Amino acid sequence: MSQPQLIDCHTHTAFSYDSDAGLDEMYGRAEKLGISVYAVTDHCDHCCDTPEEQLIQYDFEFERSEYWEDTEAAFRAVMALKEQEADSPVKILNGIELGEPLQDLKKAERILTRPYDMVIGSLHNISGFPDFYFLDFSTMSRLELREVMVNYFLELTELAKWNRFDTLAHITYPFRYLKERNVSYDMTYYDDMIEQVLKILADSGKALELNTSGLRQKIQSTLPEERYVRRFRELGGELVTIGSDAHDPAALGTGILEGYDILRRAGFRYVAYYEHRRPVQTAL
Repeated sequence: MSQPQLIDCHTHTAFSYDSDAGLDEMYGRAEKLGISVYAVTDHCDHCCDTPEEQLIQYDFEFERSEYWEDTEAAFRAVMALKEQEADSPVKILNGIELGEPLQDLKKAERILTRPYDMVIGSLHNISGFPDFYFLDFSTMSRLELREVMVNYFLELTELAKWNRFDTLAHITYPFRYLKERNVSYDMTYYDDMIEQVLKILADSGKALELNTSGLRQKIQSTLPEERYVRRFRELGGELVTIGSDAHDPAALGTGILEGYDILRRAGFRYVAYYEHRRPVQTAL
């Protein structure tokens, strides 16, 4: 049996506020690893698509970069790389991770007028709260934490219904930071809400992302974990994408082969990527 293509559909460069990796540097690593499909999907959180808007939105502890969240510059840079490397064995896809689009729907719709190859939908924070990365869970009671989590899945459900994305990313995102902060939780409490999101995706023909970043983090699990991927298949889900969520060259492609094994066990025979906003499936 031949080895399947290596596909990484969720990656970041210095155009994301939380990365300082150059686009050429990331592409060179993809080429060296033998990655067949490399999607550049830099952040656009809260539809802040300029560095100035991003600084207003957040009080970051990161060193300022002139490229932060400049989605137009990011789009042009990836298009230029695609043209420059037109004969490369690496298929370069021009994508975006559109975070919290419902929190500024008008701007999200404008951003989507660009001819991206693929659009990742994601939710890093609930309305009125900072990213889960920044939350101080130590100040929350169990009831307050549960309320935050329930509101996360309610907002995620509305995002799934909006469905102007191609694939929905790391749907169990908050659990990564609960684990990192040693906060105990019962994931099964949210199973019904997670299932609702999965069913919306399955019924609408949208893809579920298997995000492998957790395999190199304290949570030691894909996002979502395997049982939710299996449930997505049982609900009729047909399209799955996979991504390392790499923010630096060393993380690029990590966990992809392990992720393929999870997808196979869950009943999938193909993994997808998007080109010109249309799914392309390749055998696992």
